[in-house]
Amino acid sequence: MSKNPYILRCYARPEQDHFIGVCVDLDIVVQGDSLQGIQDEMTKAIKAYFSSLDVKNFKDVFPRTVPWLVMLDYYKVCFIVRALNFKHSFKIFFEQIIPKEFLVSPCV
Repeated sequence: MSKNPYILRCYARPEQDHFIGVCVDLDIVVQGDSLQGIQDEMTKAIKAYFSSLDVKNFKDVFPRTVPWLVMLDYYKVCFIVRALNFKHSFKIFFEQIIPKEFLVSPCV
């Protein structure tokens, strides 16, 4: 999980003749024809996921992390983007679209 639990880590990478996008904090996968298309589809998928949840069971299904091999793929993409600068084929992005009713106030 990221340091801020309300920032969702996502990435996109090429897969044969299209791109796939993964939200590693919610185990959501989308497919698209471009990196921007992946980000748009991921936003829709995350919003749809949250709209299906009930406030009462939110903590039971959030976060819903990916298997360790997918997390390894995420870190590989992070390395490719940051160290090798392949930003035309790979993308790392963050979403912060958790509905207000699911936000938890910090304990003091």
